Amino acid sequence: MLIQNKRSPYQEVTILQAVANDTTIRQHHNHIVVKISRNTQPKQEDMAHKEYRIGKSLEQFTGFLKYICLFSCFDDSINRFGNNDTNRRSVTGKICNAKDKIQENWKYVLVMPYFKDGSIKNYNWKTANVETLKYLVIHTILSISQAFLQIGFIHGDLHLDNVLLKKTKITQFEYSFAADVTVREPIMGWKPVIMDFEKSSVGVYDLYLFWNDLHQFTKNIDGIENNMNERILWKEETEIMAFIIEAKNNRLLVRNVLRLVEYIKNSTFTLQSKTPTVSYNPNLF
Repeated sequence: MLIQNKRSPYQEVTILQAVANDTTIRQHHNHIVVKISRNTQPKQEDMAHKEYRIGKSLEQFTGFLKYICLFSCFDDSINRFGNNDTNRRSVTGKICNAKDKIQENWKYVLVMPYFKDGSIKNYNWKTANVETLKYLVIHTILSISQAFLQIGFIHGDLHLDNVLLKKTKITQFEYSFAADVTVREPIMGWKPVIMDFEKSSVGVYDLYLFWNDLHQFTKNIDGIENNMNERILWKEETEIMAFIIEAKNNRLLVRNVLRLVEYIKNSTFTLQSKTPTVSYNPNLF
């Protein structure tokens, strides 16, 4: 089992052992990611519970990460093995020991699936699949829009690394924005998986924050780099960014989202070399 541990130091190793030994996870998921947090302010909701709660509210929509589970565990590895890095790397023994339990050592473990193909930002885009990128952008926008309209979802940190890729055999997705407004767009073999709800909220019907999410997501598409010394060139980026900024102050959300989708659909994504072309000027010699 591969476990990717996000943002956690060595003292969390007993919790990782607990995850690895969980029968349900081992039976259904060969590769997972765990995020470990603790509630430093007991009267407030910790990040793990917040992410899980928001994730559950988004399961009704296409395009969002579905968490596997959330559980709490007591970690006393510091008490048992000290702060020595060598000891932390070789931790063995009973998991979640009940001895000397204090609040600060209770950790909350959020378990999610691992996506081996990475995110929109770090995928190796090529000329042959650059059209797929365009439709991943479109479906991300439609997913965010549907969730905002129906439950007031604001992501709060919608950058390109927070949209993962997953292969699919589905040929199109459908989005309902109103009783008489349904949008269907083709899927090019990959679907977006929007993740990381640490800064997210629901029940916030703020159009400015909604468009701010879309602006943050789209502003860095032009310039995405691959491993062949090439970068994405989005010819219409300036005009589309200007449209999004203008839409922040416009109340006609559905109409503007549909216009944005059409602008992107009709725009051009190409790959260009990061190395500038060297021209020969005989007058310099």
